[in-house]
This record gives sequence, structure tokens and C-alpha cells, in this order.
Amino acid sequence: MSGPDKTLDRLKEQLLSGGSRPSIAPRAWSKESVRPEAEAAYQRIRPFAEAMYLVMSSDGALDERERNTLRGALRSLTNGELGTSAMEAMLAEFELLLERDGLDLRLDDVAARLYPEREDRELALALAATVAIADEHFSEDEHEAIVSLSQRLGVSKKRLDSLIAGSGE
Repeated sequence: MSGPDKTLDRLKEQLLSGGSRPSIAPRAWSKESVRPEAEAAYQRIRPFAEAMYLVMSSDGALDERERNTLRGALRSLTNGELGTSAMEAMLAEFELLLERDGLDLRLDDVAARLYPEREDRELALALAATVAIADEHFSEDEHEAIVSLSQRLGVSKKRLDSLIAGSGE
């Protein structure tokens, strides 16, 4: 197994294990009650989190393993700065936005926020692919969503295929 493949496999395992940590009754979360570092972490990872959420929910089957993987990704991306209640608030917000705006508009918004940095574009796609395969089934709807996001981000099909393959598909 090559270096990037091993790295993505380790990332997948870390994301799967990081989201299922037990939590003591989470406090209600609001932006007013958090440290500035946690708010900065929340804002920085928000487009990555929404990209993952949109891809994993595109098949209409948001199972617990995928939710745990997404929570693990959020913990990893913020070095634990976001608590369970903040993550759940973020996921609830994404659900409402998707219901209100639809997939295409949400993908447009996420792509606009990620587009300025090539590394951010590729990281978002790699994370989305990792989350999408968390349930060991990369559905056609999830594949279409990630292809659609990659087109909006200007990432070539060849590069996307490489990122997906590195995620374990």
C-alpha cells in the first residue's frame, strides 16, 4: 500500500473511532457561550463539515456510522475544540439548510467558500469521500454528489478518482 493510501486509511480509522466517544450530558450550545478559539475552529471547519454532510446525506440514508464518522472528522479537524452539542447544532443547521435550499444550492455555497485554496478543495473532497464510504457502501447518489462538488471546485475527474481511491473505495 502506498503512502497516501496508508494516510487516508489511518484518517478513515481515526474518523470512525473519534465520533463515537461517549459524552456526558451535553450542555446547550450557543456561539455566545464558547471560547474564541472554539468559535474560530467552528467557522474554519464549517465548509468542510457541510461538504461531508451533503455527500453523506445525498443518498437519503444518514446512518449512525456515517454520523459517527462525521463527528470524528469534526473532532479531528478542530483538535477537540468542538463539543458534542456544537457538532449536533452544526448538523441540525446543515439539515435545515439542505431542506430549505436543496442540494445544488448548498453545493454551490460550499464550493464558493472552499474554492480560494487548492488544498482546501482537495481536503474537502478527500474528507467527503472518506465519510461517504464509512458505511462500506459508496452509493450512486453519494458518488454523483461528490462528482458535482468536484466540478464546482474545479478538481479534475482524474484527481477526484485518485482522492476517492485513496479513501478506500
